[in-house]
Amino acid sequence: GTVKVHGDTVIVNEGAVLDARGSAGGGNLFVGGGWQGAIVEGKAPSFRVAIAPTASLDASAINAGNGGTIVAWSDILNPLSKTISLGSFKAEAGAQGGDGGRIETSGHGLRVAGIRVSTRASNGKTGEWLLDPGNIVVCGDLVSCPTDYSPKDWSPDDLTDPVSDTVISDHDLVTMLSSANVKLQTVGAEGSTTSSITFDRASVYATIPSTTAGSLSLVADGNIDIIGSS
Repeated sequence: GTVKVHGDTVIVNEGAVLDARGSAGGGNLFVGGGWQGAIVEGKAPSFRVAIAPTASLDASAINAGNGGTIVAWSDILNPLSKTISLGSFKAEAGAQGGDGGRIETSGHGLRVAGIRVSTRASNGKTGEWLLDPGNIVVCGDLVSCPTDYSPKDWSPDDLTDPVSDTVISDHDLVTMLSSANVKLQTVGAEGSTTSSITFDRASVYATIPSTTAGSLSLVADGNIDIIGSS
């Protein structure tokens, strides 16, 4: 089946469960909008979306079939839009066969510290997780990451904080790649001329091993910078 959650501001709060699992294939969970901003039932995309740390979104296949689709979307073309995605997201393939599904977390400002994502397929192809904000910075470790990187002390009030770059630690990126193919994609908001992906030093990029289970794709409206590389 399909779960559709609409509203100018949407909060999937602590302990909430959105379940679109199916015996022969996963369903769809649309929170704030459809895949890549597709309009769902004529509803405008949400302005702010939050998925709390203990919330669970599951669109997995149970027995056989492909994993489904999960989207947490706020209007990425609005420079004030924000998506906070801190819960558990699963779009796994069925145990007897099938491919992993697809998960998208998007918003001009996007926060994912502490998120758990899986598009695994034990007897098929791993699915994709798309992160689609305005700007992305991959930092070398938690020391060089901003102090608010941790999801601790999260509050729905954080949705009204100023929009900042999406920050991912290299450790978290490697963890993400153990359970999904990851695509980092930046899209400029209306009036923006740059939208970049930055690795804060070359050693960060080097920590992503070629033996990681998932693949990493980088797509940017602006630059892709690896600081300190030749």
